[in-house]
Amino acid sequence: MKFSIIIACYNLGGLVCRALESCIHQESISLDEYEIIAINDGSTDNTLAFINKYSYQPNLRIIDKPNAGLSDTRNMGLSLAKGDYVLFLDGDDWYTQDALACLKENCGNYDVVVFPMYYYYSEDDYKTNLVGLHKGVYSRNTFLHATLGRRQFCIIPAQKKAYKRTFLKKNNIQFINNIIHEDNPFFLDVMNATDKVFYIDKPLYYYLQKREGSITACHTLKNFYGVISGLEHIDTLMIENNPDVRLLNGNMLVFQATQNYKYKEDAKIAFRQLRKERKRIIKYLFTSTFDLASFIRLLVLFVDPFFLKLIYKKK
Repeated sequence: MKFSIIIACYNLGGLVCRALESCIHQESISLDEYEIIAINDGSTDNTLAFINKYSYQPNLRIIDKPNAGLSDTRNMGLSLAKGDYVLFLDGDDWYTQDALACLKENCGNYDVVVFPMYYYYSEDDYKTNLVGLHKGVYSRNTFLHATLGRRQFCIIPAQKKAYKRTFLKKNNIQFINNIIHEDNPFFLDVMNATDKVFYIDKPLYYYLQKREGSITACHTLKNFYGVISGLEHIDTLMIENNPDVRLLNGNMLVFQATQNYKYKEDAKIAFRQLRKERKRIIKYLFTSTFDLASFIRLLVLFVDPFFLKLIYKKK
């Protein structure tokens, strides 16, 4: 079996149908070449009922479990997957019709295959974040410099890649449980463990934007502490010394200071915690790939996150 598609589903209602339909109706690939693992993460709405409408599908496995979050759901999918390559599909997103056929043609024997997304706002409004790379093999450092080093952080989401399953298992790579922004440390765990990636310069995924109720729809302390936990994990990796990675990490801290938090008290707590991160901020200031805008933002963040927030409010 070539592919395992892991679909994380939580309180999506009928939206999950589009994700499943996009998997079921893949062109130019047979059903025995891929499996679909749809995991209902303890939804409190009718998501599971919609998933069960597709129970007739021979290559679909439906798992219902208590709610434990996106990381736990994806990790469960990894433990169940049987395909040579693993893909992650969020339950409110969907694939292009030729996604698997394109991957089948290009995966070869690479540990990681990366592809762009369509960022979908509406039927008449969607865009592609290409990173300026041509199709081909790239060394890890070349790839990181061409993406993170140019502040193209859109390369990070786990859904933008096909992973060789044995590679993930051999290197014990999983998502960190109980945090938001789990894709950041997962991405760098993957980059830390490989020395090259294959890039396909063709979008294969539709990424739904601004859905009410989505994890990224509002900013809370859980978002903030997820980033901090991710940075603490990244500190344990050799790749943390890479200046392009440090540019990403610095920008993640800046992002935390400039967000509109759901509650005012959350913002106050986040600012207090960011003031305790000055040692880390100084490290990123002087050891990151130089980018003037990022340098200035980090410098203001070092002085005080409140000032950085004021600057962003005036824009």
